[in-house]
Amino acid sequence: MAHINIFMVKAELTKPIERRLRKIFFRAIFWEMSLYMISAFAGYFSFVDETKHMIIDRPDLPGYKDYLMLVGRIGTMMHVLVSVVIIISPCRKQIIAFIGVKRKSKTWEHFFLTGFIYASSAVVAYEFPDVISVFSLIGGTGGVIVAVLFPMWIYV
Repeated sequence: MAHINIFMVKAELTKPIERRLRKIFFRAIFWEMSLYMISAFAGYFSFVDETKHMIIDRPDLPGYKDYLMLVGRIGTMMHVLVSVVIIISPCRKQIIAFIGVKRKSKTWEHFFLTGFIYASSAVVAYEFPDVISVFSLIGGTGGVIVAVLFPMWIYV
């Protein structure tokens, strides 16, 4: 998810030279892929054929500590934390552009808007605790956009 907004992050950089951009692109994609792979392997190798769709929802293994699942849960948590940090700045910039503010925002406006984004995200997470339905909605919407709308926009 972090790589989706990488170009907006580029626009935020003071000096977006190629070397810095390559470093940012590599780190974002590498960490996202690594955390997903750790989560996937930890979940799959814990139950093999009985792996649930949401690996962090499975019960603990009887008789011992499941360190692979612990690594997977920590990896998932780190992915969420990193992606939120990368997404928050472009999100804040788009809200400011939508409002129509042409000047640089003041410090208190910056903190207020950041707090508002975090608070609204927390409210949505609280109101929709079933993450599987959210993933299904996002996956379906993304699939339609990639398979249907992007080719149409490119053609037009």
